[in-house]
Amino acid sequence: MKRFIWKTIVNVCMIYLLSLFLPQFFLQGAFSAILAGLLLSLLSVTLRPLLMLLCLPLNLLTVGLFVLVINTWMLQLTDLMVKGFVVSGFWYAMLAALFIMLANKLVKVLR
Repeated sequence: MKRFIWKTIVNVCMIYLLSLFLPQFFLQGAFSAILAGLLLSLLSVTLRPLLMLLCLPLNLLTVGLFVLVINTWMLQLTDLMVKGFVVSGFWYAMLAALFIMLANKLVKVLR
């Protein structure tokens, strides 16, 4: 449970920071950032293990780099589900997913 809370906090903070620095990453307000971070954490807990299992051959073939594509898909799915949160384009979503993934790894190591 602590892990989920930390992941949600990091996701909310990173989504807000990315909206400040990337013009293709748009937030309508703080509530949208909180909702998007919470939904991204929920998708990460529920949908990500299934996608990791289904994409295991691709993940093995790309030596783990396909995880970034899975995280990008989850970010784009969050974009579709949260009103007031827009990521325009796959490549910007991938860049944002990379930063969010690195921030989560950093918090996991430092905790």
